[in-house]
Amino acid sequence: MKITAIHTTPGERTLPSPAVGGLGPIHTIGLVATRIETDAGLVGEHMLITLHGRHVRVLDEMVQSLTPLVVGRDPRHSTAIWADGWRQNNFVGHKGVAVMGLSAIDSALWDIRGKAAGLNIAALIGQARVAVPNLCQRRPVAGLLHRCVAGRGEQLRDGRVPRRENAPGLRPIACH
Repeated sequence: MKITAIHTTPGERTLPSPAVGGLGPIHTIGLVATRIETDAGLVGEHMLITLHGRHVRVLDEMVQSLTPLVVGRDPRHSTAIWADGWRQNNFVGHKGVAVMGLSAIDSALWDIRGKAAGLNIAALIGQARVAVPNLCQRRPVAGLLHRCVAGRGEQLRDGRVPRRENAPGLRPIACH
């Protein structure tokens, strides 16, 4: 199996209502969808998300700059592809945009590996549980952005206590 193409689709979405966080109100999010196609017909996908819709072009360019390292290679060799991308990124560094671009490719490669094996990625890498216990409170971002913290008896910023949806004896994760 060989990688035949990488496609990115940058975009921006306006949120139905602003999300409030440490960066102030967030009215838009930027998106860079990454698709890696193979000659076997499998497609790996990943979505990069930015706050305020900023930096979409730079993330798109980062992913595109890594394309020559990937096309023509076996997607099952994701560790070698990642290592080559890490070396190529030495000039720009190993933080922020450089790592996000490499992560988009790496995640899409894992998506291909999972599809080829007929497994989700959790099962592919040695899933420890069938379900993850959680407490969840959706915010106005319609589930795209959550701040997750572990603990019992978490309270949301407005004082509400999230509903419990976890199995007895397991530590919950509160998403808010």
